Amino acid sequence: MANKRHVGYIGEEKARLYLEQRGFQIVSQNVYTPYGEIDLIGRKHQMLYFIEVKYRRSERYGTLRESITPLKLNRMKKSAHYFLSLQDDFTPFRISFFGIFEDKHILTFDFVEDVFA
Repeated sequence: MANKRHVGYIGEEKARLYLEQRGFQIVSQNVYTPYGEIDLIGRKHQMLYFIEVKYRRSERYGTLRESITPLKLNRMKKSAHYFLSLQDDFTPFRISFFGIFEDKHILTFDFVEDVFA
């Protein structure tokens, strides 16, 4: 059985490929901040996307969207602000969610561009 970090990496790679095929440029991956890790940072049309990736093969612990708790959303927002505070210019941004569910080797993708919209 694969460890949690390896499974997370597989999910992030699947999300990266999916997003790149849809015009996103992935500018960074696995960025650590004092508030947590940012899985992917992408850019499309002058907008920066801070993307949380979840990859699951069962709903034993709830649905993919249920994994984005208010605490997780708060950490994502703080991590995005921290990352942006280190940049030289203001960039409009969105905090996004990318869920991947695998059932019998069939992948279902769920991309929410702005979780606060």
